Amino acid sequence: MIWAEERLEVFDKHWPIKLFINKKASYIEDGIIHCYVKGSRISPAERIRIKEELLQQFVLRHVGQWEERLDLLIPHITFRRNRKKPYIVQRSKERICFDKELYTLSSEAVAYCVFNAVANYGVLGESIRRKLIEKHFSIWKTLEKITLYAYPTHDNH
Repeated sequence: MIWAEERLEVFDKHWPIKLFINKKASYIEDGIIHCYVKGSRISPAERIRIKEELLQQFVLRHVGQWEERLDLLIPHITFRRNRKKPYIVQRSKERICFDKELYTLSSEAVAYCVFNAVANYGVLGESIRRKLIEKHFSIWKTLEKITLYAYPTHDNH
């Protein structure tokens, strides 16, 4: 592994980077982004690819955790660019589509968006939803404001 002189901003934080010699999926471990790039410099396209890989891993992990807690299954999770909403719930197509640039938000804000997407998909009652939010997201009011600032036309309910 090689240390890169550059840092990568993802989840509202600048991370040090360790480069793989062999091609592998990117991941974050112990506060360091581990990733593969061609050569010793990270191109703008590779930066985006790494951010999207990290976002997908983060979202899929959190969706899986909520599926287990809420005893539901979401067959398809997709990612597309959407400037207006952090996610779109499509029950008729059995999927949730997340904005592929959610990585610009903090990891706490992304986790909050994932919860809301899963809660919307599962049609959680307002009282259950509120209890889960208060239990798992102590700064939920701040996370709500961050989400609304990034996606002004979005409504979590």
